[in-house]
Amino acid sequence: MPRRVALAIAMLLAAITARAQIAAGEYQIKAAFLHHFAKFIDWPPDALPAGAPVVIGLIGNDPFGRAIDDVINNDSVVDGHRLVVRRLRWNDAAANCQIVFISSSEIDHLDNILDSLRGRSMLTVGDVDRFAQRGGMIELRTVANRVRFDINSGVADAAHLKISSKLLQLAQTVYGRTR
Repeated sequence: MPRRVALAIAMLLAAITARAQIAAGEYQIKAAFLHHFAKFIDWPPDALPAGAPVVIGLIGNDPFGRAIDDVINNDSVVDGHRLVVRRLRWNDAAANCQIVFISSSEIDHLDNILDSLRGRSMLTVGDVDRFAQRGGMIELRTVANRVRFDINSGVADAAHLKISSKLLQLAQTVYGRTR
C-alpha cells in the first residue's frame, strides 16, 4: 500500500475515533442531565406514587450505551425513588415511565410519539433539533462542545409537571412560560 494512502487511512481512523470519544463523552453528560432533571421535577402523586421507581424510558436507538446505566447505578435514588432505565421502541407503551428520552433515530416518528404522550405526566426529553418547539419538554443540544438545554414549560404545565425555578433559570431558552 502506498505510504500516502496508508497515512490517509490512519488519519481517517484517528478522526473517527476522536468523534466516537467526543460522542461518548457527550452522552455521558446527557445521561447525567437526565438523572439530575429527575431531581428538579415534581410529578403529581398519581404519576409517581410513594415508593414507586422513577422510570427513564429510552425510545429508539440507545445513544447512551453503558453511560446511562453507569450514572443510574452510581446514584440510583431521587427523593426516595429508585431510578430505573428501560429501553423501548417508538411504538412501545411508555405508560409506566416518568421520564422519556426520545432518540434522534426517531425523527420520523417524533410527532406521533409526542402526540401519544401529550398531557401525560411524563417529562419528555430529546436531542432532536427544535424538540422543545415541536412539543417536547426539554431539548438537549450541544453548543460549542457544551451540552445546553431549552425547556417548553407550557407543555410541562399541560402535563401537570412542575419544573423547579432553579432548572428554568439554567435553561438557555424557556418556551411557553405561563407562570
